[in-house]
Amino acid sequence: MHFTKEYITGLPLDLKRHTLGIIKQPIVDYFMYDYDFIDFIKPYYMGLSLSYDEVCKESGLFFTIFLEMMNESKKILNDFYRGLTLLYDTSLEDMGFFQDEEKRYILRIDEKGSRKENKDGIGNPIAFITDENFVILCKIVLEMSHFEEPQKPTELKGDPELVKRFKQKQREYYQKRKVDDSILFENVVREVMYFRNINSYEEMRNKTIWWLRDCYSVEALRNSEQKQWQMASGGKYSPKKIKSWQKLTKLKK
Repeated sequence: MHFTKEYITGLPLDLKRHTLGIIKQPIVDYFMYDYDFIDFIKPYYMGLSLSYDEVCKESGLFFTIFLEMMNESKKILNDFYRGLTLLYDTSLEDMGFFQDEEKRYILRIDEKGSRKENKDGIGNPIAFITDENFVILCKIVLEMSHFEEPQKPTELKGDPELVKRFKQKQREYYQKRKVDDSILFENVVREVMYFRNINSYEEMRNKTIWWLRDCYSVEALRNSEQKQWQMASGGKYSPKKIKSWQKLTKLKK
């Protein structure tokens, strides 16, 4: 885990050394209206899935290939853009693509409103998403959202299978989404409010997603451990099989 202190405090993450600027941690209120949490996560999950591909690894074109694959699903690309406006507190008008000399895509993200404010129409850049740092961004967004990374395939093939595998990853993602949707985001918010004796949504709305899902995970594991100890005291369960919730949820650097 890269940013344990920031996850606990809710502070922004400094990714400047990767030319990714500073990103805000997403909060509960972002996903209580017309933008679902699962749609925010989807592009980063898919992007990391594609990075396991042999063609991506050999070429190093992680972001470029991701964008090309997005032609198969414009919705994922739109969800990606919308998520970036939240992470960077900017607008769609302050983001734009260009290509380098090798025809690799680069997404420039400017400070909100700076393109309009500057007389030359050129904004103040705060981040660049490239082939070199896209995988890093995917990993960190999944981590700070308390979302599991996609599993690496046991066998990798070549370029002719790329689109086919992309579609397969989409199916896997949507299958995972069905599982996650069985525990609605709203229900997670509601249960954590009860766990923490929070009486008003106003007290919850600015909590980070990492905090929310960490609370939910810890409480679920703690309740499970307590039930197992109760069963063990009645001779219905072996104490040796009981796993400590503290060990299961321990933060690791």
